[in-house]
Amino acid sequence: MIQDRYRIENDQLQAMVSPIETNGEIFVADMEITDANDNLSSRELARAAGVIAFELMQTDKYGKHQGPFQAITVTGLPVFNPSELVAFSTGNGREVPDSLHLDYGLPKYMLASEDPNGHVHSLSLADFSHLPDSPRGSWHTDLTFMPNRSTRTILQAFVIGKTLRPGSAPDQIRSTMVADGRWLLRRLEESVKGTELALDFDALYSTELYEDCSRVEYEHLRGKPLTTPTTHPRVALSPTGERALTIQSFKNAHYKTGQRLDEKVAEKLDEIVGGLLAADSLPKYELLHREAGMISVFSDRTPHYRAQAPHAEDELRRVCVHDKNSYIPQFKPEDIREEKPEGFVQPASITDLELENYAEYIKLAERGELGDADVPTVISHFKRRGGKFYDSIMLMSSEYPDVNVEAELVQFASKRDIPGIKTTEDFLAFIHS
Repeated sequence: MIQDRYRIENDQLQAMVSPIETNGEIFVADMEITDANDNLSSRELARAAGVIAFELMQTDKYGKHQGPFQAITVTGLPVFNPSELVAFSTGNGREVPDSLHLDYGLPKYMLASEDPNGHVHSLSLADFSHLPDSPRGSWHTDLTFMPNRSTRTILQAFVIGKTLRPGSAPDQIRSTMVADGRWLLRRLEESVKGTELALDFDALYSTELYEDCSRVEYEHLRGKPLTTPTTHPRVALSPTGERALTIQSFKNAHYKTGQRLDEKVAEKLDEIVGGLLAADSLPKYELLHREAGMISVFSDRTPHYRAQAPHAEDELRRVCVHDKNSYIPQFKPEDIREEKPEGFVQPASITDLELENYAEYIKLAERGELGDADVPTVISHFKRRGGKFYDSIMLMSSEYPDVNVEAELVQFASKRDIPGIKTTEDFLAFIHS
């Protein structure tokens, strides 16, 4: 339900803001750019709009909006080129954008980008959905294996497709569903109060491994992990001190002392959070990417756990930003390998979904071409990857009963050339053997 619409402005443009209430909570808003100075260049327009958007997300400067908001959509803008989109994303001068080439450690061999500096990442269908016969999927933008979780993620609709994918309806629109992380944390704490699960969630951290990012498996298996494990707090704080839960499994959670959660406790907490995400009372909002130029901005306090991409040609552009004062670069410049790594199977790109090839890695390990990684290491690695995929597809099927779990598991194995998997039982036997 839209609350009172009100006008805000700076010396360069004017906008109308509509706070939106869902299930009793206000955590998102729409902002429409209604007027701008005639002499503004596209870059200046981008920066001016970015300043207002981020002020709405991190301050209560405008008073009326019951903020800061956790997510916001911006309409009335043209499609920006990469430089202009970076200007929008860093408009107030307090953010630094991720450099995808640098952060992934394999310049020219990792994520495709039209931005020569690697700040703008094009999101295509492959990023939004792995389900071949459904418009539904899931994705995330927090890049949690990085030393810093991004404080904000910016998406601009670049191409709006027209060719419907199988299972899509004509009225469906590409979108990302976001939830209120404050509500999730409150309800989790209420659910476990007085039980063994009543933990100090503010003291919990989650360990994220670089290997959790697909398409870097080869380097990891060759004994060259591109970064050490990183830790992030499970509770994110807004600029005004509001607490929100982030979406990660408690299986990797630990205290700052290094003490890990009991495995059964972690499983129970994951079950509770999964139930909360599926609850009708969850304050959630569907951010629509309905027209070229439309921008959506997410904070790290806004769990986004579901997306739909009904059209085959749909494409977004993404920038992730960090606070300058707390950003930790992934690599020092002298650590970057400019040359193609010796023995590299093939250049990796955003569409190389079959880079993780079990049979190929087994052969390389047998020939001693994976450094310290022998055949058991390769098998263990793919078991772990399979287990993570199984957990994610089961979570999706709990929300969408029409998801064919067995077909997804068999497809996962087939794409990676893992032999002997024709049923769910085969898949479980592989990952648990």
